[in-house]
Amino acid sequence: MDLPPETHARPRWHSTAHPRFRAAARIGDVWWVVRLNSFPEHPMWTLFIDGNGKRFDWTTGEPAGWGDPFRPTEPPLDAATARDALAPIEQFDVYGSEVGQPCEAWYCCGYLVEPGARRRSADVLALHSRPRHDQEGGQRTEQQR
Repeated sequence: MDLPPETHARPRWHSTAHPRFRAAARIGDVWWVVRLNSFPEHPMWTLFIDGNGKRFDWTTGEPAGWGDPFRPTEPPLDAATARDALAPIEQFDVYGSEVGQPCEAWYCCGYLVEPGARRRSADVLALHSRPRHDQEGGQRTEQQR
């Protein structure tokens, strides 16, 4: 099997200070950006190359020359550079959103995606722990069910 040419690259990772897109590397004039996914429900991480041009999902077995993007060897990106690197993909913070099928499970991706709205995981947990009426008319929280 022929491997894509990207597997031979040697990115030099920088941290981005973004909670989902945690690392980026500049290869020539193209940004490589890594999104941390909810594992094991999804691949451990997704690599976006040149915005949303190419995408690789990985759990293990990334090419040895890539190093560990979550242990960057280079200084962190300054805020302006990080914004530039993340701008083409920042709306794809939920797994699957880059292909129009965002994960809707609040327990794994940290978001509940509704038409036109996205909620943080803390908001979703609060929503699901509100008192509810059981069949006998008493109240209990979703977490007690």
